[in-house]
Amino acid sequence: MMLKKLVSKHFRNYSSFEFTPSPTNTVIYGDNGSGKTSLLEAIYLLGSGKSFRTSRLQYLLSNEAPADELYVHAQLLVAGSEHRAGVSRSRSSFTGLRLNGETVSNLSVFAKLFPIHVFHSGSAELVYGSAEIRRRFLDWGLFHVEHEFHGLWKTLNKVVKQRNSLLKQSYVNPAEIRVWDEQLVAVSDKITVLRQAHLRQINRYLQSLCADVSWKDNIKVTLAPGWAEGTDLAQGLVEAFETDVHRGFTSRGAHRADIRLTVGGQAIKEIMSRGQIKTFSILMGLAQLVYLVEEKDLSTLVLVDDMAAELDSNHMAYLVEKLSALQQQVIYTALSPAELPAALLTSDGLKMFHVEQGELTECLQTKANHTEGNNDDR
Repeated sequence: MMLKKLVSKHFRNYSSFEFTPSPTNTVIYGDNGSGKTSLLEAIYLLGSGKSFRTSRLQYLLSNEAPADELYVHAQLLVAGSEHRAGVSRSRSSFTGLRLNGETVSNLSVFAKLFPIHVFHSGSAELVYGSAEIRRRFLDWGLFHVEHEFHGLWKTLNKVVKQRNSLLKQSYVNPAEIRVWDEQLVAVSDKITVLRQAHLRQINRYLQSLCADVSWKDNIKVTLAPGWAEGTDLAQGLVEAFETDVHRGFTSRGAHRADIRLTVGGQAIKEIMSRGQIKTFSILMGLAQLVYLVEEKDLSTLVLVDDMAAELDSNHMAYLVEKLSALQQQVIYTALSPAELPAALLTSDGLKMFHVEQGELTECLQTKANHTEGNNDDR
């Protein structure tokens, strides 16, 4: 999969832009607030229907837009075939989803066609954030490489929604609840098997990456399935019935799963520094990406947003090295090229863009120009 061209109007602080990245490495640089992260956000919106910066998508529409709508349109190359994909959105909702000239009804069509893996300043939320963030991290990989997962995930959400609806009624019939319990147990068991297998592979690559950078060697990453391990979910749902009725929601099942992150038997977020957690989160994301590309043959676009501000020079150089070895299309942002490793700035096929106050300009520079003043040993 490759992004050939992106065109957008009224997105954040851009009135419009046209962006043609390199098939290999692209660098976008500019001051804070200039629009470099917003460009990545536009790409991510097309591939996921979400922002990696905010849950309030109404903020994506430029305040200067003459019409109450933004759009993002891309030309993609997927498995040798060209595709045209576009989304439009008002402040309140998506107003159009188009693929190859035809309307599509579901954003998952774009997500499947256009896998995007992003490293950004919020990556540490993988440790600090809610269980939902960690489930989303795990399920993103499964969605792209396990054919049955998306159907199971939709079934799980339907079952939980129906069960919760019954739990909120003035009178809750236990017999009706048991019907949904049976379905919840069946789908939870299947999803848990897939999640456990996927997480074991991520953990295997994580250990290898940590060893590469002489980092901590007693990290453990395990799945908490969403109910007490070693117990029967069906029995657990019966035991939790009164509590679930009182609370009005289903407290056990695969929808409550989490990833346990420990080092030396203690929770990572309790004993690691903020800087260490940032590094760990990037390594964990990289571990999943390496596994998916090397073993599952996933082709993805990688977005790396201002990682020089999150990682020291050695770890930043390592990230660039590993991403280069994967031979995926990668788009980096930075305040200045001087923040980036020389190996990236001298890479074949590199394209570089400067953004200032919502104006994007391609820089026609030589490799020597790119590395001038590089501060890789800072």
